[in-house]
Order: sequence, then C-alpha cells, then structure tokens
Amino acid sequence: MGALKRHADGIAEVKRMYTLPHLRGQHIGRAVLERIEGLARSEGFTRLVLETGIERTHGESWRLYQRNGFVPCSRLLDYPDSGWNAFFEKTLTPAA
Repeated sequence: MGALKRHADGIAEVKRMYTLPHLRGQHIGRAVLERIEGLARSEGFTRLVLETGIERTHGESWRLYQRNGFVPCSRLLDYPDSGWNAFFEKTLTPAA
C-alpha cells in the first residue's frame, strides 16, 4: 500500500509505503511507488519527498527509493529529526 499526500509549493509526499512480508520480492513496492509518482506528475507536482526509518532497520526501503531516483536530503516538512528517521526527495518534471 502507499499514498500521495499533497502539500503547497509543488511538493507531494509518499506516505504509508508498506508491503506485507510474504509478498516482498515481487516488485509490488516498485509498482506502488511508480503509481504514486505518476499521480504526482499528472497533478503538476515538481518535488516528491518522503520520510522513512534509518538504513539499519529500513535498508530494503532505502534501496527501493534510491533505485527509483530518490536521493537523501535534509529534514523536511514538519518532521523532527529524531535520529531514527531519514529523508529522501526526487525532482519531478511535469507529465506531457
């Protein structure tokens, strides 16, 4: 599952990305992420961001996001930097 949260200033956020453990490895996360990104592009957003756990506990997520063009970034939106979270972003070009 996953969701798109819309913010001001051209920013959209990936929310609630999760795949059931017994379904992992079937590229479901990639499909969900691609759909969320497609929605963001079609709505004219120029930046897609997300907050996730640290690499030690969320390494699979980090790899998914980085393989799909996300890069680490500094704290974003209203999230505190707790030391247990990480932030990623991706610049989007509008859909044609």
